[in-house]
Amino acid sequence: MTLVRMSTRGRLTIPKKIRDSLGIKPGDTVAFIATEGALLIQPIRNSLGDQWGNVEVDGPQDFNKVREEVKKIRGEKRGS
Repeated sequence: MTLVRMSTRGRLTIPKKIRDSLGIKPGDTVAFIATEGALLIQPIRNSLGDQWGNVEVDGPQDFNKVREEVKKIRGEKRGS
């Protein structure tokens, strides 16, 4: 277990050993997930924002429909 102290501005420093083991680099995005009595910090890879400009579209898109399709595909990949 590694302990860190929160700054007066609410900032935490992820220790280098942990950053290295998770492959977290400056500019990366991490998610803070509050659970019962604990905080999980998870690196986020390949978010929709990372794909900005990489997908050609032929007109306006229904993003709720896109989100549902992504959820469906992720469920299939996880075997749900």
